[in-house]
Amino acid sequence: MKTGKMTMVLALAVALAGAGCATSGRYVALKEFSPPLPSEENSPLKGRAICVQPFVSAFSINDKLPDEHAVEPPKYSYVKLTEEETRLWDNEVDKLKKTTSKKDWPQIGYVRNMIGIVMSKVYALNDPGAWLTDTLKADLQKLGARLVGTSQEADAEISVRGTVKYFKVDMYMSYGADLVVDVELKPRTKAVVSRSLHTKAGRVAWSGSSYEFYQSLRECQQKLLRLVIADIEQLLKE
Repeated sequence: MKTGKMTMVLALAVALAGAGCATSGRYVALKEFSPPLPSEENSPLKGRAICVQPFVSAFSINDKLPDEHAVEPPKYSYVKLTEEETRLWDNEVDKLKKTTSKKDWPQIGYVRNMIGIVMSKVYALNDPGAWLTDTLKADLQKLGARLVGTSQEADAEISVRGTVKYFKVDMYMSYGADLVVDVELKPRTKAVVSRSLHTKAGRVAWSGSSYEFYQSLRECQQKLLRLVIADIEQLLKE
């Protein structure tokens, strides 16, 4: 092994050991503090009536990754949390660990040691489906869409719902996260369009912290919702 690569591996081993990955779990708050979608002054969704039905979580840590190839939205770039939002996220983790029950925390991943053996588990402190629902609503409002409630779905120009079929993050030298959602788009005057969307993310593991797990999952979420919004725009244009 070359000296530079060995040095990086040893540094990573020390960092992960210091993070206590052999003894403690990782706890991820699925929470946004501002719409992550970039602003778009001339958005085609401005003033359009859209209904976002609650996304449903229907996955298990033991699920096999579906066959769908991962899709990348065009011109995508990751939107980071600000320093203030990062502090708010840390506070959210502390709050949820105190106010929610472990029995309600779905396992969503693993922490592995240098030879790939599972040393700990990763848990979501709240529901991934609700996270996607709330973030999609915030993104659509940022684009000027007019959201209507679920009971007024008949008044919407298009409604959207989704089922989370796979949601997992795994750390072994790097973070690998995958998100698969079955999305259903129902235009008012056209046939329902169904699509299974798979997004993925990966990044080098430096500290083994909960926040690093969150970043990978958040990148999957951003990619997925950009794809959903692009499909909504296309259907409303036709």
